[in-house]
Amino acid sequence: MADDLMPQRETPEISVIVPNWNGGPFIGRCLSSIQHALRAAGRVAEIVLVDDASSDGSRERIAARFPRVRLIAKEHNVGFIESANHGVRSANGKIALLINNSMTLREDCIAQLIAPFDAEDADDLFAVSGFVTQWESGEPSHAWMGAALDKGWLRLRRDQPNDLCEALFFHDGCAAVRRERFLELGGFDPIFAPGGWEDYDMSLRAWTRGWRVLYEPAARTVHLGQAPLAGRYGPDGARQIEQRNRLLFGWMNVEDLSLVSRLPACAAMACRRGDTSLLKAALKAFVQRKAAAEGRKRRMAEREISALEILRRFEQRGQWADE
Repeated sequence: MADDLMPQRETPEISVIVPNWNGGPFIGRCLSSIQHALRAAGRVAEIVLVDDASSDGSRERIAARFPRVRLIAKEHNVGFIESANHGVRSANGKIALLINNSMTLREDCIAQLIAPFDAEDADDLFAVSGFVTQWESGEPSHAWMGAALDKGWLRLRRDQPNDLCEALFFHDGCAAVRRERFLELGGFDPIFAPGGWEDYDMSLRAWTRGWRVLYEPAARTVHLGQAPLAGRYGPDGARQIEQRNRLLFGWMNVEDLSLVSRLPACAAMACRRGDTSLLKAALKAFVQRKAAAEGRKRRMAEREISALEILRRFEQRGQWADE
């Protein structure tokens, strides 16, 4: 396929950021779908791929097959969060599209993601997230996502609306963000490494600044393969990481610290059921208490609207994601 993204001397309007680590089975299909979607969108664009020290030869295949893709090659593995941040920092477009390396985009996906930024009321718009389905099952992988406090415990909520609407969270596997505001927030917080909840954290921080997040179900992508964390750390390891990051998210963002006071009882209850993952996650989160305290201080200082007020806006929408 011809690699003809844009005239070389034009400044891109949008930058597509693709973090890649050993994406050999998927990355060619991902980049081809991005090229098709960019042509359909008719925008001047660039693709920035940050290769996180891949060992499967995908870096070399990308360079040979997609010479117009700007390839940033890491010599040492730094993880998804730093790779994504590096890509956004290195980009030139006002809008940065974050695309997971195992995504395949529908042809109109990028046009749908960036259209809301052209609206007259878009000055306060920060991010637009798309609808992701699984390749094998066709089941939703990520749609509208929110969260609410339930008896002091932070729980995710999900929904599948048919039209463009406000959402609490964007998903960093398929989303468009204002690059300048992404950088103003400092990028994804590395405390969430190796990944999970960093996009939810940034979403809530944007809302507390007075910036909006939208969900566009017409921006459709297909996710190939299994969840990245499960593939690398196994199901149990991925669950511990998710629970640890959920705790860190709550400690740093939510003014109501009853989330912390309920933790021992919740962990003890889970242990009695034979599930020690929450206890292990809490211990791992506790190790990061100093960084979490500093992160909480920054978040409280920067916000114009309380996180609790934002959570209340979305607490009645959809249903609990863990039921």
